[in-house]
Amino acid sequence: MRVGEENEGWRLITSQLNHERVMLAPAGRLEGLRDDVLAWARTQRTPDGQSVADLPAARRLLGRMTAAFRVNELLNWQVCEAAAHGEPSVADASASKVFASEELQEVGRLAEEVVAAYSDPADPATAELMHELDSSAKRFLVVTFGGGVNEVQRELVCMFGLGMPKVPR
Repeated sequence: MRVGEENEGWRLITSQLNHERVMLAPAGRLEGLRDDVLAWARTQRTPDGQSVADLPAARRLLGRMTAAFRVNELLNWQVCEAAAHGEPSVADASASKVFASEELQEVGRLAEEVVAAYSDPADPATAELMHELDSSAKRFLVVTFGGGVNEVQRELVCMFGLGMPKVPR
């Protein structure tokens, strides 16, 4: 009971991993997180009545989240475009996965800092968002090793994308 052509199993497995890496880090995760933080920030006020969404720290965070979302989206489209014309690039799929998984961790951490700094912990909306951010941080951590640990993905980018030799172990 063979699947595919004889002696093509390794190619089949590694090809599927390239598709998996893009699916592990969809840009929509960053966008959804950004949208939730923005919705929260628009409803919160500082003691002097200013909207949290208008504070420099919140604006920097939301700008960073938007930029990360757009870069991730472009990386994913690049991999999908290559897949539409053959096999996706190992380097592009790996780079997309590394970028998204690490950026999800970083912007999630920054979001927790901003929400904690400008919130009332007794507010139900804040408690809900903090719970979502905490749960997301735990889920996003898994993505740093799911589909191949990021350290190995960096080596794949170097070898397949930059033409560098494999690092001897």
